[in-house]
Amino acid sequence: MRRSRARRSDRGFTLPELLVLIALISLVSLWGLPRALEPRLRLNQDAAVDLLRMLASSRTEWQGRTGVPVTLPQLASFLYGEEEAGMPRGLMPRGFVIRTDGVVLRGGYRFREVVDLERGPLGCWAWPKLPGYSGRQVYWLDYRSGEVGTVAPVLALPPPAQAPAAADLAPG
Repeated sequence: MRRSRARRSDRGFTLPELLVLIALISLVSLWGLPRALEPRLRLNQDAAVDLLRMLASSRTEWQGRTGVPVTLPQLASFLYGEEEAGMPRGLMPRGFVIRTDGVVLRGGYRFREVVDLERGPLGCWAWPKLPGYSGRQVYWLDYRSGEVGTVAPVLALPPPAQAPAAADLAPG
């Protein structure tokens, strides 16, 4: 009896060939993934800064019309309610998730206000939900000046419950 021998083209890939192929695909993925995520990371960071600036102007508008200070969770929840105190709806964009601990989520960032019991709201932190993937910068909005700055060096996340020292801020 004669054994039939399969030709090489009929057998498919060998194990070493498959391992080399998998290694090449892995290397290309490792090289390409950070480059693919970079535009999204920049967009998240830009959106966080824009939202902090919008928060500053919305707070000013609210206080100018009502004479009452407003917090970030109040502004975020006001979007979905009825017109209140003569304020038009839509001071802030939609898409906020308000957690019970006072942290507000939107896009790739988390936002938390710092409130002093004697002086009231001082400012707002913004830090990435997934550091390195949804953003690399931590931002601080100073309510008194309306300026947004980046915090350098990057603090441990989440940021502390107090305002940063002026020496730790760089212009945003």
